[in-house]
Amino acid sequence: MKMQVLGVKVLKGIKDGNPWDMSAALIQTKIESFQNEKVTAMGYGFEVTEMPLDSACIEQFSKIQFPTVVDLEIGQRARMGKFESYVMGVVPALSVAKSA
Repeated sequence: MKMQVLGVKVLKGIKDGNPWDMSAALIQTKIESFQNEKVTAMGYGFEVTEMPLDSACIEQFSKIQFPTVVDLEIGQRARMGKFESYVMGVVPALSVAKSA
């Protein structure tokens, strides 16, 4: 899925003896306006949305100049009783063979 990526970050640690990982890709998304009986949200332009990132793929982003549009490999994983989308890495560019 092609997305405008502003950057990626890895946040890991240990709390109460348990490891945690809150790594994220920072994605530029269009501000969406909506209204329901309890709230009205209105805006123009773009905002930053964090998408969980598999910290094992961080090195794939080391030579990318941000911001950039990249094709991200998106996966699904179970988390706290629900499925969430997360970034598994960058989809490799296809090399085109030249015919002689």
